[in-house]
This record gives sequence, structure tokens and C-alpha cells, in this order.
Amino acid sequence: MPRLIKFFIYSILLIFLICIFLALVLSSAGLETKRFNPIIIEQVKKYNEDLNLDIKKVKVYLNISLSNLTKPKLRISSKNPTLIEGNNKIELKVVETSIDILSYFKNDFVIEEFEFITKDNKINDIIKFASLEKPSLVFYNIFIKGGYANANGFLQFDKNGKIKNYNLNGKIKNGNIKYNKDFLFEDINLNFQTKKKGILINKAEFDYKKIKFFSDEIYIINTEDINIKGDIRNEKSSINIKELKEIFKNDLSIIKNQEITFKSINEYSLVIKKGKIEKLKYSSQIELDELILNPKNNFIKNYFENYNNHIIIKNNSIKLKYENKNFNLEGKSNYSFDKFYDNFHYKITKKKDNYNFLTEINFDQSSLKIPAIQYSKEKGKKSNLKLNG
Repeated sequence: MPRLIKFFIYSILLIFLICIFLALVLSSAGLETKRFNPIIIEQVKKYNEDLNLDIKKVKVYLNISLSNLTKPKLRISSKNPTLIEGNNKIELKVVETSIDILSYFKNDFVIEEFEFITKDNKINDIIKFASLEKPSLVFYNIFIKGGYANANGFLQFDKNGKIKNYNLNGKIKNGNIKYNKDFLFEDINLNFQTKKKGILINKAEFDYKKIKFFSDEIYIINTEDINIKGDIRNEKSSINIKELKEIFKNDLSIIKNQEITFKSINEYSLVIKKGKIEKLKYSSQIELDELILNPKNNFIKNYFENYNNHIIIKNNSIKLKYENKNFNLEGKSNYSFDKFYDNFHYKITKKKDNYNFLTEINFDQSSLKIPAIQYSKEKGKKSNLKLNG
């Protein structure tokens, strides 16, 4: 009898040790099987009948921790699957999900969540898949002319297989957007985080007219309206004014074709409601090295003898604040009609239909005459003019 008890105890210990060993193996190395392939594919089909998932290998891992001792789970992982819709494909690195072990053996389980990591895929292909959820998104493929994106995150499903929550983190690389010949944004790179409530974009950069722009953070909040808030800046860069004239047409006709060097820091916020921009607010700080104006104006010649149909403006520092059609513009610069410079500063405020302005201009390096009041001043003598109105 004692021998039988010992044998029984040793057998239980052996079985216990084998179970622990198998649990450790299943927790770390996993077990390769095709049993769960149809289950994962079925979940994809629940979301959309036109989708298919090409699964090459599936591994099952035992997932037991102190938090789920009473509800152990199986972690199902597939490497390098491909999501397919017609001729479109999305290449994935990993797809993972978990199911409750007890509910699996009772044949009463549902897949509640998918975790995934994608490879680099064409942005246009990703939009085609995203348009299955929101068909209007396919419109963006008209403007997107290239680039790649990757993402990792999770999808949570309801009992009917519909997405009830999601979280995506990823990167866009070497993207290009073309609205028309004047609005072409190239070499777009950024990180993004997408949730059901909105999108956070950070570390963004892109080229426009060969100028590199940067943005630290852009928030897009999806409520009943779309709220956008962000920043954009450029380091000191040069552009030919001809490039801007093509955008603004004749509005820059008094500016001579030239290379201008500038840098800017901008912050903005707006609300898009029923396709219209509302509550637009932005502030800008602009540093502009030099600008040559060509106002061929006999009126100026009547007052300044050394005026020769051009004005050189340099060391421009401009601050602009705009909110709901009201703005405040303030700046200071040096100007010259020849090779000697004076300075001026100005402040213009618009509130509703009222404009207030304050301007102070120095004329030390110019000869000045005002016939109406019989005033004249030789070059080199100090003189200034203040306008407040």
C-alpha cells in the first residue's frame, strides 16, 4: 500500500512537472498549427465579406499571468500574412489575437481584439482599404501621388464583428500630394497616432516650392465638427518671388522678380463645419532679409528727389495675429531709395469694420519736400513722420 501511494504521488508530481514544462514551452516557443487559420479569416470576413487574409503560419502561445490565473488565454500569432481585397493587397508583419481557453473548448468564444504590425505599403493602397469603412476616403487618392506608410495598433470588435474602437500608430514616408500645379507638396514624412476621437500628427516635414517646412504637432479632433490645431515653421530658406506670383497672380505686381530669404514660425487653429472653415485663428512671426519694390509712382517722386522707382526693404521683422476676420499686424524694417537706409515701424489693427494704424518713418537719409506746407529738408538732417489714425 505505501508503494502504491508513493507511485500515485510521484505520478501526480510527474504530470504536474510535465504540465509546467509544456506551459513554459507553449508560453515561450509556442505551437505551430493550422487549426486557428479559419477562425482568423472568419473574423476578417465578419468585418467585410470582400476581404480575405492569406495566412502562411499560425503559432499558439499560452498566456497565463497573475492577472488572469482564473481565465487563462491562448495568444494566436501569424507572421507575414497578407490582407487582400480584389487586386489590392496590404502586407503585414504580424497579426495577433487572444481567446479564452475555457470558452474555446466550450465552442462559445468570440475574437474581441486584433493587434497588428504592417510592413511599408503604398498610401494609395491603404486608402482603398480604409474606404471600405468610409467610402469618402477614396476621394483623397486623386491628390496623393506617392508615398508609403506603416502602422501598428489594435482593433476592438463587437459581437457582430464591427469595429467599435481602434488605436493606430505609424509613419508616412516620402509622400506627395498634388492639388494642382501651384500646390504640390513633396517628400512628406510624419508620425501619426489615430484613435476614434481624432488624430495626432508629430515630427512632420514636407517640401513646398523647394522650401522645407516642419511641424512639431498637429491635432485633429473628430467631434460633431472637425477641430484642427497645430504649428508650422521653416528654417531660413530662399525662394524666387516669381513662384509666389504664380499663386497670388497680380497681387504682387509691384515686387521685383528676385530671390527672397526668410524664416517663419506659425501657429493656427480652425473648425471645419459642414465643409466650411470657421473660427480660423493663427499667429505668425516672419523674418525677411531683403525685398525690392518697384512702385512706379510719380506721387512719391514729388516728395523725394532721390526716389528712382524702387524701394529696398531689409531686416524685416513681422508679427501677425488673426482671429475671426480681425487681425493685428506689427512690423519694423529698414528701407532705402539708394544705398543709405532709414527705418520705419508700423502697427495696423482691424476689429470688425474699423482699422487703426500707427506708423513712424524716419527720413534722415533722404531729402524731402512737401510743397503744400512749404516744407523741405536736406539729406542728412534728422526727420521723421508719425501717422496715427
